[in-house]
Formats: sequence, C-alpha cells, structure tokens
Amino acid sequence: LERKNAHLFNENKIINLYKKISRYGLDKLLTGVFKITKPLLIKNFNSANPSIFLFDFYKIGYFCTLKQKH
Repeated sequence: LERKNAHLFNENKIINLYKKISRYGLDKLLTGVFKITKPLLIKNFNSANPSIFLFDFYKIGYFCTLKQKH
C-alpha cells in the first residue's frame, strides 16, 4: 500500500514523523515506551479530560509497532 500510494504517504503527518524518528533509530525505543504506557494511555482516553498530545503519542507509537512487524 505504501509503495503504490507514495504521494498520499508523503502528506501524512504520522508517517512523516515516523520517518524522522526512524532516521535517528528511535523507532524501537518509541515502540518499547508505547507498549509500556499503552494501558495508561487508554485510561486517559476514557477519562473526563483526555489529552490530545497523548492521543498523538498513541498514534505514532501504534504506527511504530506496526512498522516493527515488517
């Protein structure tokens, strides 16, 4: 999907952030932190005042875990 629709992937904020993170080799670190903090993130999302920042962290962390599988 990424190869067939490269133009769409260049316009996506999460994918561009992932490219920057992986360029410095921080994707594995972010994946580890995400896996540890995932239950706390989900708890925050279900709270009365969920954090948009933490939701963005969740998105990039989840994307890193998907990329690690390939």
